[in-house]
Amino acid sequence: MTPPPSGLFLGRALDLETGALGADLRLDPRDLTTHGVVIGMTGSGKTGLCIDLLEEAALAGIPALAVDPKGDLGNLLLTFPGLSAREFAPWLPPGEAARLGLSEADHAERTAAAWKEGLAEWGLGGERIRALREAAEFVIYTPGSSAGMPVDVLSSFARPDLAWDDEEETLRESIRVSVSAVLQLVGVEADPLRSREHILLSHLVEHAWRAGDSADLPALIRGLQQPPFRQLGVFDVETFYPTRERMKLAVALNGILAAPGFRAWTRGARLDAAGLLRAPDGRPRVAIFHLGHLSEREKLFFTSLLLAAANVWMRRQGGTTDLRALVYVDEVVGMIPPYPLNPPTKEILLLLLKQARAFGLGVVLTTQNPVDVDYKVLTNAGTWFLGRLQTQGDKDRVLEGVVGLGGASGPSRAELDRILGALPPRGFLLHSARERAPLTFRTRWAMSYLRGPLTREDVERLTPDEARTAADAGRVASPGTQADANAPIAPTARTGATAGAPPRTRAATGAPAPAGEGASGSGPRSTVEEPPASGTAKGAPPHLPAISGGSHLFVTADGLPGLGDVRPAPDFVASPRRYEPALYAAAALRYDERKAGLDVRERAERLLFPLDGARLDWAASRPVELGTAVAADPPGPGDAASLPPALLARGALAQLKRAFTEHLLASATRELFHAPALDLYSRFDETREQFRARLAAENEARRDAEVAKLRAKYADRLAALQRRAEGQRADVAAADAAYEGRKREEVVSGAESVFGFLLGRKGTRAISQASRQRRMTETARLKAERERDEAAAAAAAVGELDAALAREVAEIAARWPDAPEIRTVDVPLERADVRVEAFGILWIPVAARLADSVG
Repeated sequence: MTPPPSGLFLGRALDLETGALGADLRLDPRDLTTHGVVIGMTGSGKTGLCIDLLEEAALAGIPALAVDPKGDLGNLLLTFPGLSAREFAPWLPPGEAARLGLSEADHAERTAAAWKEGLAEWGLGGERIRALREAAEFVIYTPGSSAGMPVDVLSSFARPDLAWDDEEETLRESIRVSVSAVLQLVGVEADPLRSREHILLSHLVEHAWRAGDSADLPALIRGLQQPPFRQLGVFDVETFYPTRERMKLAVALNGILAAPGFRAWTRGARLDAAGLLRAPDGRPRVAIFHLGHLSEREKLFFTSLLLAAANVWMRRQGGTTDLRALVYVDEVVGMIPPYPLNPPTKEILLLLLKQARAFGLGVVLTTQNPVDVDYKVLTNAGTWFLGRLQTQGDKDRVLEGVVGLGGASGPSRAELDRILGALPPRGFLLHSARERAPLTFRTRWAMSYLRGPLTREDVERLTPDEARTAADAGRVASPGTQADANAPIAPTARTGATAGAPPRTRAATGAPAPAGEGASGSGPRSTVEEPPASGTAKGAPPHLPAISGGSHLFVTADGLPGLGDVRPAPDFVASPRRYEPALYAAAALRYDERKAGLDVRERAERLLFPLDGARLDWAASRPVELGTAVAADPPGPGDAASLPPALLARGALAQLKRAFTEHLLASATRELFHAPALDLYSRFDETREQFRARLAAENEARRDAEVAKLRAKYADRLAALQRRAEGQRADVAAADAAYEGRKREEVVSGAESVFGFLLGRKGTRAISQASRQRRMTETARLKAERERDEAAAAAAAVGELDAALAREVAEIAARWPDAPEIRTVDVPLERADVRVEAFGILWIPVAARLADSVG
C-alpha cells in the first residue's frame, strides 16, 4: 500500500483570478516550530483552517494543548466514519431543521450527504476519519466545571520535577506566572518587581519548593499569616508588609477557597503537560480546554497556569528541529495586548514564542484584530495564515509585518494589499519565513463536523461518565476512549451505571473509595450492600444508594435554621435522627444587559421536598439560602430514607439537572424599568416607585439644564435689546425735556415780542424771532415723538424675544413631562449565563417522629 504523502494537508493552491484550485498544500510540521499566527475576520474560515491543522497534527502523531475560549474546538470530537444521517442526527443544531423548512430526518440526510460530498472533493472519506480517531485521543477539559474532564488547578503549585541548580530560571518563571494568575483572580494587578503581594507570595512558593514541598492556596494563606522567614531584602517582613495588610490578602485568597464554585477547580486531572499531551496507551492527545463558561478573569487565570505547565514540560525536553507538540490558542485577543496592558498570560506567551522553538514546541495563535495584539507576537511568528480582514487598520498592521518578513525579495506592499482584498471565504494567504514567496490557498473540508460552539450539555455528552466521576472523586484517570459520537445519544442517557442494576450502597466515611467503587466523588462512596439501608447501627453514618448524575449532599447544623419552612416547627436535631432526601441545586446566574449597563451576579438555590415521586418538577421547588451549609459529609449518624424509584432510573438525575437549568431560564427572568424619553434604566434592585422618584429628579435636572442652555443662548441678544431699550428710554426723556424747554422758551419769546411791539420796537425782528422759536419747538416735538416710537420698538423687540424664549421654554417643558412613561423590560437568562455549581440529593436530618409523620 502506498504511504500517504507527508506534511499537513491543509488545502490546495488557489488562483485568485480564476478561482481554480491547483496542487495540494502540505505544510512541513517543522515550519510550526517557528510558530504561527492565523488572522482573519469572522466568516473568513479561520476556525475551519485551525480544525484542519489540529486534525492533521493528530494524524502526524503531534499532540496539542488547545485553549478554546468560545467552544468551537470541541467539534474535533464530532467525527463520523460512517458519514451517515444516523451519526449526524443527534448533533444537528436545535431548531435548524425547522428554520430550513425540513424534517429532522431530511435535514440529517442532507447534512450527511453534504459532508460526504465535500470530503470526497478533497480525496477524503470515512477511512481517513477512522484513522484520525485511532491515531489520537481527543479530550475536552473544563476547568471550574464538571461538564467535561475537570482540572485541578491547585496542582500548578505542586513542586515541578526540576533541579533548582539547573532550572532556576524556569522555576522562577513558573512561580511568577502562577502568583500573577492568582493575584489577578482576586483583582490585584501586581508588578512582580514592585508589588509587595507578588514578592511575598513568590518567596512563599519558592521557600516551599526549595524544601521539597508543594505550595497550594491553603499553604499560601497560612504563610501570609505566619511567614516562615523573617526578612525580605534588607527589611524584616513586618516592615515590608505589615500583618494587618497581609491579612487582607489572606482573606481575599480564602474567599476563593470558600466559594462553593471553587471546589470544581480543585478536582480532576493534574495540570501537568506531560500527562495532558499523551494518553495512557501512548497515543498523542489533543487536550481541548473549553473555557466558554468562565469569566474573562478566570480565562486569563487558567490559561496562565496552563502555559506555565507547558513551559515546565518544554524545559525537560532536549533540543530538536522536529515539532514535538503544539500549543494552540483560539482567539488570543485580551491575552497578549499591546503596551502598557500586562495580563498574566502576556509574559509567558512571549517567553514561549521566543524560546520554545529550540525544544520542538510550536505555538499557534489566532486573532480577528491584529491591532489588539502586541507587535512582538507577529514578529516572533515565522508562519502566517492571513484571511479576509475587516478594517484597513488591521490590513496595515499585517502588511507591515509581512513586508518585513519577506524582505527585499518578497512581494510589494501594494501587491500584498491587492491579494488580501481579493481573498474569498476559506481563502488564505500563506506567508512563511521558509518560503520564497507567499502562496494563496483554499482550506480543505474538515473531517470534523463543524456544528458551531458546544453547549455544556454537548460537552457532557462527549465526556464518558466514568472518567468524569473518577476525576470528581479526586482520582486522576484517563478519559479513555473518545465518547462514541456516532451513536445517537438521548438527552437523558448520561449515566455510568449499568442498566437494570440494583442500587448499591456503602457507609459514608471520609476514607477514599477503592478503585472501581462508587458513582459519585463529591459525596459518600458506595459499596455492594443492598438494598438501601433504613436501619443502620447506632453511631454509624447513613447508608445511601448509589446514584449517577449527581452527588450526595448533607445539611450541616448551620443550615438547619434556613429550612424552617420545610415542616411546621420541625425538630431537626432531635435524636434519634433520620435523613430525609430532598433534591437540591445551586447555580451562579449572570444578568447582563449592555444597554442598561447591567452586569449582576446572583446565586440561585432551589429545594424540592418532600420527594414523593409525583412532584419532581422544579416549578414546585422553593428557594433556599444554604450556601456553605451544604457539605459532602453527614453531620452525624442516622438512618437514610429510601429514594423514590424515579430518581434511581437510568439518567433521571442528569435529566433533572438539565431541567433545573431550563427552569431557571424560564422562571428567573428579571425585570428592569426603562424610561424611553430619558433613555434611563432602573437599577437591578430598584422598585418602580424608587425609579419613578429618580426619574422625576433626573427629568427636572435635564429640563433645567436644557432651559439654562436656552437662556444662555438668548442672553446676549436679550441683553443687547434691553440695553437698547434702556438707551431709547433715556433718549425719550431727554427729547421730552428738550421739547418742554423749547415750549417754555417759545412762550417767553412770544411775550417779549408782544411787549416789544407795544413799546414801539421793530416788529419784523420780533416776528422773525417768534417764528424761529416755533420751528425749534416743533423740531423738538417731532424728535420726542421719534424717540418714543423707537423706544416703543425697542420695548416691543424685548417683549417679542421674551415671548419667543417663553415659547421655547414651554416646548422644553412639554418634552420633559413631570411623569415620564415607564416601560417594563425583561432581562432573561441565556444558557451561558447559568452555571450549575451544586446538584444532587440533599439529605436533611430530622427527628424520627417527624419523619414517620411524613411517610
